[in-house]
This record gives sequence, structure tokens and C-alpha cells, in this order.
Amino acid sequence: MISDFARRAGTAFAVALLLGASPSAAAGGKAPAASDQTPAAALPDGVLDTVWEWIWFGSGAEQFDVENPEQYTVQFFDNGSLALQADCNRGRGEYMIDSEGKITLSRLGVTMMLCDEPSRADQFLQSLEQVRLLFEQDGDFFLEAPIDSGTLRFRRAPAEE
Repeated sequence: MISDFARRAGTAFAVALLLGASPSAAAGGKAPAASDQTPAAALPDGVLDTVWEWIWFGSGAEQFDVENPEQYTVQFFDNGSLALQADCNRGRGEYMIDSEGKITLSRLGVTMMLCDEPSRADQFLQSLEQVRLLFEQDGDFFLEAPIDSGTLRFRRAPAEE
């Protein structure tokens, strides 16, 4: 049987998460110091305010070219926010870059439309939540998860006419 105290504590934890607190902060843990993380500071030149299309994925288990890159996009803004498209769904989130240059994408909120199959929306979103490294090479932008969990390769979206 759950005590009233445990029920109230669980409710407070859930409310804190719904209001946007991190799980560790909601549980009373210490949030990262502001000096340890900063939005935008370590993004390569030209990454901000650019729509990036997901074109390739590679991990220890699989590699593939993305069939419809224009349906899987991410755009980073200098205030630490991001916009994304995951197939038929659109969303927003936040990113932080720590003092070691590692990136964390968080608070990804997306619409919950049922996209036509086949869709890579779930895989795209899960991969974005796992990334920790970023780099630019040959004009493309890469986000990489640790321990060979996956690398997402992005190209600049063509300019709209």
C-alpha cells in the first residue's frame, strides 16, 4: 500500500516533470551549473538558423540513406531552442552544449500525428535524444550518439524559391 506521503511525493515529481524540470532536478537533484552549459557557443559556423535535412544513418547494427530527407529536419537557433520535423510531425526542443563541447537535445515535444508507413519518425526522434557529439565535415553536419549507437548525417536544405 502506498502511503499518502509517497503518493504526494510522486505527484509532485510528475508535476515537476510536466512543467519542464529535468528528472534529476524534479527528484531534488542538483541541476548542471549554468557555467557548465551554454546554448549555441560551440556550434560550428553556419549551423545556426539553417534547416538541416537528415540524409543518412549509420550504427554498429545498420546503415541506410534516408528516403525522404525533406521530411526529417532540424534547425538550431542561437537562444538554445530548436525546431524539427519528423515525417508528418513537427516539434520544438532545446539544446545545450557543455564546456567539453558535448551536445544534449532535450524537451523534444512533437505533434502526435499518425504518419503513413514506412516512417522513420520514431527512429529519428530516439536518435536525436541520444546524441552527444556534433561536428561538421565537407559541408554536412553530423550528430553522433555514444558507443556506436548511431550517427545522423545532415545536409543543408535547398533554398526555397
